[in-house]
Amino acid sequence: MVRRAAALGLLALVIGSTIASSSARAESVTYDAGSYIIPMDAEATGTYAPYSQNNGMLKAYGLVYQLLHAGIPVDWVIEPTKAHGGIDVTVSTTNYPSGAVIGSHGYRGGPYVIAQANVAAAKTIIDTWLAANPTVRVHVATTTFTANAKKHLVAAPNLAVFADGNEDIAFGYLNAAGIPDSTGAAWPTKKCGTPCTCYASPDVLCEARVAGGYLEHDDGALFDASGTPLFCQMMSMHYTVATSGQALLDQNEVVAEYRAFLKFPVHLFAECQAVSAIENNVNGDLLTSGGYDFGNTPGSNVDYLNDDLAFAQIDQPFKSVGGSEPSFSLKSGSIYKGTDTVMVTEHGTPIGTDDVWMTGFLDGTRGCNIHGDGNTCPPTAAKGKVSYLGGHKYTTTLPITSNPSTNGTRYFLNSLFEAECGTSAGQPVITVQKSGPMFTSSQNITYTITYSNIGVSVALAAALDDTLPAGEQFVSASNGGTFANGVVHWNLGAIPANGSGSVTVDVKLTTAGVFKNKGVLTYKAGTTTESKTSNEWITYYGVPVCGDAQCNGSETCSTCPGDCG
Repeated sequence: MVRRAAALGLLALVIGSTIASSSARAESVTYDAGSYIIPMDAEATGTYAPYSQNNGMLKAYGLVYQLLHAGIPVDWVIEPTKAHGGIDVTVSTTNYPSGAVIGSHGYRGGPYVIAQANVAAAKTIIDTWLAANPTVRVHVATTTFTANAKKHLVAAPNLAVFADGNEDIAFGYLNAAGIPDSTGAAWPTKKCGTPCTCYASPDVLCEARVAGGYLEHDDGALFDASGTPLFCQMMSMHYTVATSGQALLDQNEVVAEYRAFLKFPVHLFAECQAVSAIENNVNGDLLTSGGYDFGNTPGSNVDYLNDDLAFAQIDQPFKSVGGSEPSFSLKSGSIYKGTDTVMVTEHGTPIGTDDVWMTGFLDGTRGCNIHGDGNTCPPTAAKGKVSYLGGHKYTTTLPITSNPSTNGTRYFLNSLFEAECGTSAGQPVITVQKSGPMFTSSQNITYTITYSNIGVSVALAAALDDTLPAGEQFVSASNGGTFANGVVHWNLGAIPANGSGSVTVDVKLTTAGVFKNKGVLTYKAGTTTESKTSNEWITYYGVPVCGDAQCNGSETCSTCPGDCG
């Protein structure tokens, strides 16, 4: 495994340098008047109630997803010093599209902001979403305001659901928000049983696919052939704890694959018994030193901690639900590896007793500060985050003010946008360079296009196009390149972090002239389509280019003295 060990070592250095220099976006940002706000607070009565997100809370997450899918950046605004239920930012606003005056309002629950410069691009998406989901609220700032941008989101996450026998719970949460799979389709409305062979979605992963082989731990469906994750988040809703035989061997390998997955800036979410299946496994201990026992059902009697974390953003009370594992207590001698891991716990109990909602970096003792979004991690530290939620199945019923258990679904949806692979710091960084002869007296020439990904995440579904200008006749292309309608096209597949490659195209110049063209590489970051254009390459054939001390093309002593004389 020298190949993967070396790749992970190099990736660790890139992660450290890239994210350390990104300043986390947990910073004060000034937004112009005209910026849009997607509120995430809820009120049942009062003058603000008609403009709150009380009845549109879950579909508001779907709107954020659609904006990111279209490549429109969204900032997640969270006040770093607030107490539970506190204000993130106070802004004077109007309702969109009615224009009704809201006035100065203190926004809670982690609102999302679309900067004024991006509003024009966002408007069509917002209008379409509001037409289909009229309970969703969007506001317009009437003044300049300053807020703490905890997360600068730039890509819609690509999500994987583990078919653990209770995958329909995740399907219900995602469909309630209107968040589709990577193909744009709604998630299935029911589970298909064992073996799980009936799912059309490429993002529903059965146990055998996740496990892969047993000799390597990054060869399952979460990874590409180079061992780079193909998803931003994996979620498991109730993975029954295996105790012996083949079922235990399979579960051990699945958890080993999860541990390898978390070496990257991704996120793993587990709910109910899936928490014990993962954390208490021989390859587990992702957040704790010795695992969990399950605890009580706290109901609404809970304490809220670490309210500045993106995971913790709700408004109005939370109510836990029952199930086989409604909360978790540390086993005797077990401790949390990181600090500030617990966000919701039973009221009056110490940390580690009847905890309901927890998060942290893999093996959190490696120096990663969960409040600093990982920017304090040393270069060799793991970057993946793990989140555990007690309770079997939360409601998706609205309004929030009269359905406190729906806030459990909010915690799940928060986790979709928290991982660094959706932020500006965790993206693929693509470079494309075209080269060839600058001067030629030959009709037959070769262009080379090189590409690389120096970012920390994989560039998915990469493709390269090179449009040939008039006077260039296609001859052949390397690496399976095809030619149609004047365009040479290559399907490159996934370009892993630190991955690179090159292609060539042979052409025949049919007339004298100056030939200019560029290559364009398109790819997906999560489900968001991005593109990168190469430099423009210029080739001179059969025309004088004086002053370069070379006798090129049709130059003569009279046309270019000093070059050909």
